[in-house]
Amino acid sequence: MKGFIFYRIGTYLLLLSIGFSAILLMSFLSIALAHPQLLFECFLLASYILYSYTSYRFMSRGMINQLSFKKSFKGFLRVNCFGTLVMALIIFINLGYLLMKPDALDKTVEDFISNNNIDMSHEALTELLRKTSIGIGIFFSLVTVHVFVTLKLIKKYAYLFDDQA
Repeated sequence: MKGFIFYRIGTYLLLLSIGFSAILLMSFLSIALAHPQLLFECFLLASYILYSYTSYRFMSRGMINQLSFKKSFKGFLRVNCFGTLVMALIIFINLGYLLMKPDALDKTVEDFISNNNIDMSHEALTELLRKTSIGIGIFFSLVTVHVFVTLKLIKKYAYLFDDQA
């Protein structure tokens, strides 16, 4: 287990982020009732939250304590891995679009300022959104690495998944 110190740190960082993600999911769900096209994003966010928890459970219960799981847990973990990868892919596509077409962000900020009573300047809000998007992109690049490592570890610790657990 000593070789997996970065995996452990990454798993604990994921656990820190799911509190914020759960609050975000609750607000998305209330908005999704009026706009059903947001349900897919809600599903992906729920998948990320469930992945974060199940990867922690896999690490703490399976890898460290060598306790076994049901085969259904393996499937559940893998499905949430793939849902998290789809979410990361969408975030990377949006980030790429944002960085390649900064005028689209400017137009979005102009529309946002004109529709809401905001005391921030156009430049400050644009820079804030750009830096936030880059930060989220960096975080989800680490999440993507964590997902691929988890998929490899599922294969390595395949003996932990049986029907009797």
